[in-house]
Amino acid sequence: MAVNDPTTNYLWDLPADAAATDTWGTTLNEAIGDVVGAVESIDEVLAALQVVIDSEESRAADIDERTERLESVAPRPAYARIHLTSDLVVAKAAAEDIVWGAEQFDVGGCADLAVQPTRLTIPTNRDGLFTIRGYLKVPAWTGDGDDASSWLLRIVKNGATEVAISRYNYHNDAYSSKSGDRTISVEALDNGVATDYYELEVTYDYNDTGIATRSVSGSIMESYFEMYRHWSPVVQLQPAAADLLYTTNSSTTTHSIDLPAQGRVPGQTLVVCFFPRANVTLVSEPSGYTKIYDSGAESAVTDAFVYFRRIVATEGGGGSVGWETNLGRTSVGVSFLVNDMDLGNDPECLGDDANCVVVNECLNAPSLTPSWGPMETLWIIAFGEGGPGADTEYTGVPSGFTATDVVAKDPDRVKTGTSSPDIACGAATKVSSDATENPAGFQHTVNAAGLTVVIAIPGASIT
Repeated sequence: MAVNDPTTNYLWDLPADAAATDTWGTTLNEAIGDVVGAVESIDEVLAALQVVIDSEESRAADIDERTERLESVAPRPAYARIHLTSDLVVAKAAAEDIVWGAEQFDVGGCADLAVQPTRLTIPTNRDGLFTIRGYLKVPAWTGDGDDASSWLLRIVKNGATEVAISRYNYHNDAYSSKSGDRTISVEALDNGVATDYYELEVTYDYNDTGIATRSVSGSIMESYFEMYRHWSPVVQLQPAAADLLYTTNSSTTTHSIDLPAQGRVPGQTLVVCFFPRANVTLVSEPSGYTKIYDSGAESAVTDAFVYFRRIVATEGGGGSVGWETNLGRTSVGVSFLVNDMDLGNDPECLGDDANCVVVNECLNAPSLTPSWGPMETLWIIAFGEGGPGADTEYTGVPSGFTATDVVAKDPDRVKTGTSSPDIACGAATKVSSDATENPAGFQHTVNAAGLTVVIAIPGASIT
């Protein structure tokens, strides 16, 4: 048997034994030593098991967090069908919204017939592309002589906007079939946001003579109204001024860039571009942000730093992020609040500090090929620019992009000091599924130098 040392490891006192090795004391000590060895082995196994348990608990917590985040930002389903439960009597030449009797199904809360019996409504957090469709089974004959019925169906959005129309017209005064029904349908494909609602409007008429009222079939399978949301995260492709913000700082070592005032919810992402004047190094950076571009202190006029932060819990809007630089410098910056629908890829960024020294030449923008390949992507071009021309004006943005205004003076430039040189900032955005973006740049009227960055955010749009 192996002899272990319980006295050292477990503070046990062994029996005294001065006799031969084959006496009971030696044998007992060896047995105790084997027990101690077994206990130590068990301790080692338990310690290793605890490491595994801790790792699995951490992994489970991480999975829970990722699942919660994914559920909060994933394109959530929304679909419903409502139908008649009895025949509906409609009067001649009187357009009316169908009053529905019951829900066949409703995922996401599109229908509330007890409150709004004519409507299908887009629920909260379900903005997107919707198909809206209506079916009615109606009489083809007016019920008098040889006259034929005329039926008109319309899908109306928010009580005012016609988004689709379908008509079953008269045939002629010698309509050959004096009985029978027809199923008419109407369908729309529409971008909608929360609280937008749709109604199905029907109008009955006839050409010559006929019955003043007719009945629409109340069968669940023949007269119904439905909508469903497509798997499409991007609805609003153009930026709204309230959801991005420009900031300027006078010459200082402490810089602050303001954030958009809109409240933030899980699934959104803050993107911040910071452009200090040239040749600075960063002493401190914003906490909780991931840096995706750093020009270093290399540009002759402007440096650039780009960061992002995913929103994982509901929070208020506004606030700011800050930097400290080793040198006192003027600075500008722009912040964006975007809807980021893809948790599998982080935003990516490239910058180009090639100086623009020719009048009307553009501020260069680099070519960026994101790692995720072709996917609906929000592209942001932003620049920080300083130079000798106090009266520079910006006259154009790259083709396909929409300008988000420029921090500038009179009206296209800002002067952050009391004398030249000065510094300006601007940005433009677009959404496309291009695998590569190679924008030309921003046109300007006076020779100047600066640095332009191109940012790609997968499956996202300005809110």
